[in-house]
Amino acid sequence: MEPKFQTWGVRKLTVVDGGHVSMPDVLKQSLYVDDDCGVPRATAIVPHLKERCPAVDVEAIQMEIPAPGNPVSPSVLDDCERLQTLVASSDVVFLLTDTWESRWFPTLLCANENKMAITAALGHDSYLVMRHGAGPGTRSGNMDDVIAQIQNLSTEDALGRQRLGCCFCNDTASLFNSISDETVALPGLTSIVSGKAVELFARMLHHPEGIHAPGDMAGMDTEHQLGLLPHQMRGSLPRCDLSTVISNSSNDCTACSNIVLSEYRREGLNFVMQAINQPTYLKDLTGISNLIKSDTCLKLPASFPVNSGKLSSARCLLLGAGTLGCDVARILMVSFMVRATFMLNYRHRLTEHLVNHGGY
Repeated sequence: MEPKFQTWGVRKLTVVDGGHVSMPDVLKQSLYVDDDCGVPRATAIVPHLKERCPAVDVEAIQMEIPAPGNPVSPSVLDDCERLQTLVASSDVVFLLTDTWESRWFPTLLCANENKMAITAALGHDSYLVMRHGAGPGTRSGNMDDVIAQIQNLSTEDALGRQRLGCCFCNDTASLFNSISDETVALPGLTSIVSGKAVELFARMLHHPEGIHAPGDMAGMDTEHQLGLLPHQMRGSLPRCDLSTVISNSSNDCTACSNIVLSEYRREGLNFVMQAINQPTYLKDLTGISNLIKSDTCLKLPASFPVNSGKLSSARCLLLGAGTLGCDVARILMVSFMVRATFMLNYRHRLTEHLVNHGGY
């Protein structure tokens, strides 16, 4: 994605990525040039963002994101701790990495910290853009606060509503079966997806209920100034189709379910290392082997008032500085924001079957 954050006035960006710029990046993405080949993506993107918006505050971090199915050594714990700190200090996290499984740990952290999270995924001619629901609330009770946070998690959010799902709630299989073949998206698709991802963030930021806002469906009436706030948007260029989808959180989710968050809060990074290094750990913990997946599927004004103060002060964490990451950063910056952090993980691209997986 081009850095569309800039066009919204975002000025605080943190970009995390573990890859290096290659010639395909130069051809497909909107910021990189020939001289960037061989340079770490997170490093290469910074001067291009500053050329477009000198006021932008960009932090570049070269780091791989540990993912289930990709065993690592204990030395990766430093990266895990750093990612924990980055998520905790950010207002929104954009999941833009090249593989689906690399989004698992950030999704877990966002649910645990109750942070806004936006997922964007590309197929060859189709796409998915969605916001993650709030993390679980805690039931009232007389237990010690720490114990309550672990053992008394609710399937509802802090407002007592059924939580909206994350990107893994109805897509358990892809966590363990990601395809490494690159998917080449049609020209222009990344700009569509990145624009919708940033717009979804801006609407959620301005919504009075923020991360707790319920999902809107196409055709609904709304009094919200920026228009409808859907949970998921799925589009297809050949069919000229855009559909809105609402999917509640799953009790068997490998990333945001109560049982997963409870284990994470109890065991910390020991739990994360087990999930990464033991292929069946999350399956056994959540019981997804016996899970029968369900698929519950369900206009924007040309101009609207925005709160430039909210946008300019929001810190955005971009996990991925590839095609989507570049577009999102550019769009975010132009109008209102300044500090961004980009994290790019793996070189592989999301394949179309992940975007169009039955769970979406």
